[in-house]
Amino acid sequence: MGIIQEIQEDLLKDHIKLSITLRKAYILAVKLNLPDLKEWLDKETQGYDSDDEFPLYRKIQGYCKALNPLYGWNVVNFHTKQAEQELSVFYYSRTIFEVEDILSTTNFNEFQTPLTSDLISKYGIANCNSLVIVYPRRKLLNIISGAKSFLMAYVAKLSDIGIVGNDSEFTKEEKNKAQTIINQTINVSGGNFMNQVATEDSKQIQNNGLDVEQVKDIYELIVENINKFNLAEAKCDLLKSELTVLRTELDKDTHNPSLIQQSLNSIKNIIEGATGSVVGQAIMYSLRLLGC
Repeated sequence: MGIIQEIQEDLLKDHIKLSITLRKAYILAVKLNLPDLKEWLDKETQGYDSDDEFPLYRKIQGYCKALNPLYGWNVVNFHTKQAEQELSVFYYSRTIFEVEDILSTTNFNEFQTPLTSDLISKYGIANCNSLVIVYPRRKLLNIISGAKSFLMAYVAKLSDIGIVGNDSEFTKEEKNKAQTIINQTINVSGGNFMNQVATEDSKQIQNNGLDVEQVKDIYELIVENINKFNLAEAKCDLLKSELTVLRTELDKDTHNPSLIQQSLNSIKNIIEGATGSVVGQAIMYSLRLLGC
């Protein structure tokens, strides 16, 4: 079995830790001379610095609580959008190893991270001994899922151009082919993980746990690769019709999460079994992450 296929299979198995798969991915990064992949792997396994450009899946939206010496912990009410952004959102810098360890050794439903004294002073929050951002457990699970999706898409791209890596070794031809994808954008569930950083105006809309921005990315990925599913004409027409329904719902100002989920389930049922390409497998994996 080639290492490309081995990594793909590992990513589809929930019992295999992502940190183990990332070690295997280092073989690709080094032997195929893929600096963008190596840089991403270094940050995921060694941690991000505060001035790094963070992938979108590491953005955590929580809510701010302040500890009042008289009244205990209270949710902070904001007067400006900027204050809410700085005091409710942060980028998670710890390694994948640490994320997996936290999830495997604790059963907490919520976690918290302290804010700096500089931010507390900046917004003049008085009469509190500490200030924290509280966030749900699923935000850490999303980091694992986001990193898996990125690696799945990257490896799928390598496979699509004919790279196998038998016995973890690569031919000269494979090495030359790998250079053609350097600096290419790879979009899959969660956005352009290498470059996209959410700004204050970006919309990460959560509806009963459904991330509409992720759904939009999946929609675009399916549209771009619809011809790779090798669907019969009738099924292809049905898929296009369902994609139109989904696009209509996504374009609305107020989304109906139930209708979106139904549409995603219908799309999954249509393309299931017809996703022979590795890009198709990545799409199915991303749909699975969305609860389909």
